[in-house]
Amino acid sequence: MTVNRKIRYISDMDVDVETSIVEGISVTTVSVDTDTDEVTVGVVFDVRPTVSADRRYVQMDMAPTLLTHEMGVFDLRVYGAEAGVVMLPTLTTTEVRDTVSVPDGGTIIVGGLLYTEEEKGETGVPILSKLPLIGWLFGRRAETYTMDNMIILVTPHIILQPEEEERVLKEAF
Repeated sequence: MTVNRKIRYISDMDVDVETSIVEGISVTTVSVDTDTDEVTVGVVFDVRPTVSADRRYVQMDMAPTLLTHEMGVFDLRVYGAEAGVVMLPTLTTTEVRDTVSVPDGGTIIVGGLLYTEEEKGETGVPILSKLPLIGWLFGRRAETYTMDNMIILVTPHIILQPEEEERVLKEAF
């Protein structure tokens, strides 16, 4: 099972700087060629079930994975001219691996996939909020912390193909 999204970012940038003289004035031209890439973030839940010989239990090898990202942005300046922005993602992988044996129709709870996010912000009246000693009167700072804990419930049901086919045929006629 996969629930994810793809995020595109600028992965590389080639910058060409040309200087020419037009009517006695030095003119600098900056051209930028960007390459983009993409990264996948979200949840991947991998389960490999094995039914016991007596068909009463299901052994499951489980590996839920949480992929999160934080996008870093870096300004690129060439010879004093703004040339563009390079975005470099920082990926975080949280993975839980476990093997469990569950009776047919039993439920297992898988937890431990934590996601924490911290945001800091600052707003205020331009210039006045930057004044020493009294700037705090004209501005506001905020810090937000978010913590999510993902819990997955898994209930295996053993379906025997011949018995299932028989049941479907009886219901149809």
